[in-house]
Amino acid sequence: MTTAQHPARRPSPPGGFTLIEVLVAVTLSAVLLIGTATLTGMFSESVAALTEDVASEHEAALARIARDVRYAWWTEVPSTDRLIVSSHEAELTEYHLDGSDLLVSRPGGESGTLCEHVTSLAFTPRTQQRLREGPLVSMSGELFARSAPPTVTQSLELPTGSRTALALLFDSDAATASVADVPDKIADITPTTLYLPLANAGLGGQLQLDVFRARAPRDPRPRPGATALGTLLLPLAALPPATVDPTWIDDGTISPPSATIEVSAQFEPPAGNVPIDVAGMLPPLEPGVAYSILLTVTGANAKAVMSGSPNLGAGGNLAYAATPGDALTRSDLVVAYSTSGNAAATTTVLSAAVSMVRTTMVASSGESWIRSASVYSQVMAEDPWLGVVPGEAAPQH
Repeated sequence: MTTAQHPARRPSPPGGFTLIEVLVAVTLSAVLLIGTATLTGMFSESVAALTEDVASEHEAALARIARDVRYAWWTEVPSTDRLIVSSHEAELTEYHLDGSDLLVSRPGGESGTLCEHVTSLAFTPRTQQRLREGPLVSMSGELFARSAPPTVTQSLELPTGSRTALALLFDSDAATASVADVPDKIADITPTTLYLPLANAGLGGQLQLDVFRARAPRDPRPRPGATALGTLLLPLAALPPATVDPTWIDDGTISPPSATIEVSAQFEPPAGNVPIDVAGMLPPLEPGVAYSILLTVTGANAKAVMSGSPNLGAGGNLAYAATPGDALTRSDLVVAYSTSGNAAATTTVLSAAVSMVRTTMVASSGESWIRSASVYSQVMAEDPWLGVVPGEAAPQH
């Protein structure tokens, strides 16, 4: 009996995914992962961008403030949270905090919010001293005084026809200063009274008083060709009478006129200075300019006496001529006299100009920023008379 042969059958594999199915699954998983990562990244970037916008809003506001401060003509900080900036065209920009908003007001009147969510804002200024001339002020009193040297006072004779010149020079420094260590100056002077050590030693006559510009400081002689600034005629009888020296003895001798001023043996030196009213006689005089007071005795039998003291080796303030035709000759005698009147003096105004502003800002998120800026118009001018004072207009070109 013949038996049929059949090939052996391969056992069936266990159940699972085919290779193709696995590849498809892996591909789909990768696509899903990429999509999820993309969405997650976009969200993270959105959150970061939002945070950055908030931060840059505050920083941009600070940068804008710093820029305006640097190029300001002048800057003021009226209060801790208020800043005023002026351009050279006098256009004002103001920054201030309103609640939690930082507001800016522009020169045209418009205003807006620079940034929000501000917890605190502080403007801290640093200042520089600025000096300016203030208005002139009036002052009155003694304007000039020449004291006598510590030598014996003598009685000097001024006979008729003689001319005596006294040096006059007003100081330009004021007696007081409106700002410490900054001297104020006398602008102009109007004498109203002269105090001269004179007495009448004759019978009648006049004393002519003229004021000229002098040749030089401490030179009592009038400038050649100068015109009198003012003239006053004073009767010698208006002067107190001279006191005769009790030791004097009249021996009948008549001395010839001397070319130099003579010391009187007959009369004592005048005891004090006589006030002579010169109000309205002179125009305003300038400090630091040398003047000459010329005294001329006229009239028959006229004579005056004046006190004087020798100042050997140091020079005097007197020049003398015995007759109208003689040249004035300088002497080493000093006549002590003074003047009083009215004067105008300068004043100085002290200002504190902002030279730097430090801005401190704290946001509601807790972040804080500090930005400082110098005012170029101030820091580049160290001299207190330079720089800019708040409210000053820029020079016009």
